[in-house]
Amino acid sequence: MTVEFEYWWLLIPPLFFALGWVAARVDIKQLISESTTLPAAYFKGLNFLISSQHDKAVDAFYEAIHENTDSLELHFALGSLFRRTGETDRAINMHLNLLDQKELTENQKTAVKAELAQDYLKAGLFDRAEELFKNLDDKRYRQPALNALLEIYTREREWSQAIQTATEFEIAGEDFTLFTGVDIGDTKRRETLERIFFHDIMNTATGMRGLSAMARNASPDDKDEVLGLLETTSDHLIDEISAQRELLAAESNELAAHPEPVRSRGLLFDIAGVYSSHDVGVGKVITIDKQSDDVLFMSDPALLARVIGNLVKNALEATEQGGLVTLACTKLGSRVGFSIHNDAHIPHRNQLQIFQRSFTTKGAGRGLGAYSSRLLTERYLNGDITFESSPESGTTFAASYPYEAPTGGDKLG
Repeated sequence: MTVEFEYWWLLIPPLFFALGWVAARVDIKQLISESTTLPAAYFKGLNFLISSQHDKAVDAFYEAIHENTDSLELHFALGSLFRRTGETDRAINMHLNLLDQKELTENQKTAVKAELAQDYLKAGLFDRAEELFKNLDDKRYRQPALNALLEIYTREREWSQAIQTATEFEIAGEDFTLFTGVDIGDTKRRETLERIFFHDIMNTATGMRGLSAMARNASPDDKDEVLGLLETTSDHLIDEISAQRELLAAESNELAAHPEPVRSRGLLFDIAGVYSSHDVGVGKVITIDKQSDDVLFMSDPALLARVIGNLVKNALEATEQGGLVTLACTKLGSRVGFSIHNDAHIPHRNQLQIFQRSFTTKGAGRGLGAYSSRLLTERYLNGDITFESSPESGTTFAASYPYEAPTGGDKLG
């Protein structure tokens, strides 16, 4: 196969050489033109920066700005140097003066604000930096602004805003935000339970330690009394541990009810005895309505005692010194009802949240009594809980459960 040679091909190498020479001359002229517009002090400043002589570089850039006051680039270079040397106040003042004193176009104002936002960020003035970064609408600054906002939100632990900022992106010129969610309800719930549990356990254990020290030093006449208090406190500790275990099991659907014959009046007398000697019962009176029915029915006595006990404890905590808490039980056809009354009134805004987990008026980290009572009642005892509250009549919590007579011939009292 033969290739036919064309002589005009010989012109191609010289032609490309000539074009390259012309282009180079144009670039060199442009570079020389641009360089002559920059003061010599600017290049001195660059040399000082390269040799890490920051103080001399600052002086050189100041000199360059005085020779060419209209150059924003020189101001920005000096501002960046101020930030690197930790002189953020000087950078802030310089950029604020630019905004106040110079006649700037909108694009130039935006560029100055972007530099000022960096100054505030470097200085730790996050609120001011955030405001400026959020208002930088120019697409040239959008991504750097988002990066800076993410840094601010992360450092201030504003996680929800950090997540939203981190997931903003652009596709084909359109802005999108990707939202993701993780259900942390179970984690937060367990954290709350653990906080309350350890708080209560620590208080009880501290009391036991004090009583143990008292028992060691008590006289023979007082030792029995101190040991009795120590035994009661130990029972409280065991009760707190049992309550925590029951609630965790109930929330995870792992709790099993074990029905046994229960006498309603006997249950109330036991609970009244426990809380009469409890801290919340000191200086208050617990009484059982004489008209109460003594109903024998099937239920889980431990869970039922936990429910009624929680309601009694809440009532005592809401009762003033010298106040009265009244317990009652009634046979209601096919159900057995219990009621706990005290004279305190629950404000309407609190009534709407009374059964919500961790809602409380008694301080942070409390508020599981009514919640756990309703959880155990509805999920495991097939019952229901309601309440009424008014300034005139006080507050009454009522819990009712299915009546199921025990087998074996037991009679209702």
